[in-house]
Amino acid sequence: MKKYMFIPLLLIFSIFSCEDIYNPDIEKMDEILVVEARIISGQNRNVIRLSKTVPFNSSGYSYPAASGAIVMLVDRGGKGLNFVEDGKTGLYYHDGAINLGGWYKLHIRYQGEIIETEYQSVPRVPAIDSIYYEPMEKLILTGTDVAAGKLRKEPGAQLYVDINYKGDMKHYRFTHRKIAQYAYLTESPGGIPATMYGWLTMLPREMFYIAGPGEYSSSPSVSKFPLIFLEQKYFVQKPEVENIIFVGWIYIVYQYAIPEQVFEYYNELNSQLTAEGKLFDPIYTQARGNLTCVSSPSKIILGHFEISTVREYRFYVQSMNDNQYFIKGIPYFYTIPTEGEILDNQPEWWESRSKIYPGSN
Repeated sequence: MKKYMFIPLLLIFSIFSCEDIYNPDIEKMDEILVVEARIISGQNRNVIRLSKTVPFNSSGYSYPAASGAIVMLVDRGGKGLNFVEDGKTGLYYHDGAINLGGWYKLHIRYQGEIIETEYQSVPRVPAIDSIYYEPMEKLILTGTDVAAGKLRKEPGAQLYVDINYKGDMKHYRFTHRKIAQYAYLTESPGGIPATMYGWLTMLPREMFYIAGPGEYSSSPSVSKFPLIFLEQKYFVQKPEVENIIFVGWIYIVYQYAIPEQVFEYYNELNSQLTAEGKLFDPIYTQARGNLTCVSSPSKIILGHFEISTVREYRFYVQSMNDNQYFIKGIPYFYTIPTEGEILDNQPEWWESRSKIYPGSN
């Protein structure tokens, strides 16, 4: 019996005694230039960021700045708009107007290389033709950290927009900000009952929020594009306070008109970022930017160049009952801090159904 027990023990010992740690030889790659160039016509200052990639096994989380470059926008007449670096940060800025309707390309000289793009036209200012809502329930993430958030079903209003094609632009990008207004009863420093007015800002978690004509649609217009979901109620977490009243949303949206090739680039990035590792999911090499190293065509340049125009819209949305919502446009663009509370005095930008704006009759 002892003889037969010894044999499997010897086999197990021989397997584990031969185990060795394998350290793969990861090839060190050259640093790759990364260009972040979103130019917005009508904006007082435009900034282009140049940085460099880091090795795969690098312990650092920051990307080194690509300092000392010559950066400019060049129009079709050969005139250049110079971007000046802010110190050695890799941030290059230009103060001045970008002509509406003009054509520009990005031109960069860095470490002996020349990087350029094709010309892009400055699009006209976009416009939303109509905004409306549908009541529904939707699964949303709770918490501020996406990784830690949990899904819950909430009733609310799904906002949609229609954008009619006007013979020019038909592709758009959106960024958002929604502000929850709330109030509760408290006491002033003198012990007198008072109202505290508070607000919190939330930024939607979409990757790149883009809209264009339907893939199989014969119309170039954008129809019923789902802009944002606004919960019927927002529960403010303040353990020391009871009976907090939610009094509605201020919704701010920025609409950017973008060229079709820029839309396709963001669309590919969205497909890549939402891929689940399936066989036919897109890989990163399918989302290539529009920058070319003309001095060394085989050299890879990461990033993208975009010229757009932007229009800002603001709306106030408040629940009236389970399926009805009050929605109105806000014509006056106040500066609204990210969050805060004010005792017994509504901020000047505080919204309500009957608010009167400066200059109104």
